Amino acid sequence: MSTRGSYWLRANHLELCDQETRIDLSHANSFLREARKNGFKTEYIGPNGSAII
Repeated sequence: MSTRGSYWLRANHLELCDQETRIDLSHANSFLREARKNGFKTEYIGPNGSAII
């Protein structure tokens, strides 16, 4: 995670900083959409490797 991304996460989604936090697919999609809207790139790491989105 970039320094800028870390600051953005703490400023906007402090509840997600806890390692034990779990969210459903709908909330994950919403979070990723918001991150991309703010100029961030996201990376999905799945069974076939990673993909920058």
